[in-house]
Amino acid sequence: MWDPTAPRDREPDRLVRVEDAEAGLTAWIVIDRVREGLSAGGIRRRRYASADDAIEEAKALAAAMSLKLGAAGLPAGGAKTVILDHDDLLVPEAYRALGRRIDELDPAHLCGPDVGTGEEQLTHVREETERVNPGANEPAERTAQGVLAGIRSGLSAMEDPVGLSGSRVIVQGYGAVGSALARRLRREGAMVRVADTDPVARSRARSEQFELLEPENVFDEACTVFAPCAMGDVVTEDVAARIPARLVCGSANGPLASAEAGRILHDRGVAYAPDVLVNVGAVAEGVLTWREGRTKAVLDRVDEVIEDVETRVHDVLTTSREEDVPPGEIVAHRWG
Repeated sequence: MWDPTAPRDREPDRLVRVEDAEAGLTAWIVIDRVREGLSAGGIRRRRYASADDAIEEAKALAAAMSLKLGAAGLPAGGAKTVILDHDDLLVPEAYRALGRRIDELDPAHLCGPDVGTGEEQLTHVREETERVNPGANEPAERTAQGVLAGIRSGLSAMEDPVGLSGSRVIVQGYGAVGSALARRLRREGAMVRVADTDPVARSRARSEQFELLEPENVFDEACTVFAPCAMGDVVTEDVAARIPARLVCGSANGPLASAEAGRILHDRGVAYAPDVLVNVGAVAEGVLTWREGRTKAVLDRVDEVIEDVETRVHDVLTTSREEDVPPGEIVAHRWG
């Protein structure tokens, strides 16, 4: 996974190993930076080829989270937790053990959802600590809200601007965020098609009257917007060289597999709205409501952070075109 924020010798502030033999838990909490006494980031649970792969992914994601929080002016530094998933993992017990360790951390660390970790798993973490994205929050909807703002802004920032209504959008990944985004896009008049490898997700998309694409064809279908909303690293150099889209903008963390992939998109005239600018909604809601409570004033501030996505994306993409620099490099220079 490409980390645009810094050279590869940049190390996080802290790397915490968490183990619980009875639960079968091996996890790492990577705290990239602490701001105003807090770090924040989701818990990712998936199968990794090795512990080193898990740690490297967590470092890249934590650094990207620092960039995301900094660009949005939020009072926290970036972090990420990774859990090694396996057949013998006792999931409730593992999340409780992780919650106990999170509760001990100083400075404080706020955790939340990510791949493999949803509200069901976070309920177990809350049994051991209050340092969790508040349960009343709506992370999927907030993330989709920010991505939609990024898409709208990205289309308007093009040299030949187009509107969202009537635009063809492919949403890759019909999970919590992808489905929320697809519904929002359809309400705004976009022609939405969906791709997912999971049969349950495909069935749900079909029941909601979305046209389905075969996952293996998703990078070759002509569209106005390609929205990656599943795992990262999907836009490889090969994909960047051929994808028939005008804008890439989605919720996936780290959708570009390399800096060169970003350069190829740029050289082809395909706009890229960096994920660290657009998928800020959930962490904004989490950090602000955890610090200050879920009041109307706080929720209004969350809306303001998400509304500002349009301004930041428009500015970065306009600068990218005028100065002939890929958007990811501009973001890293300004906020890295």
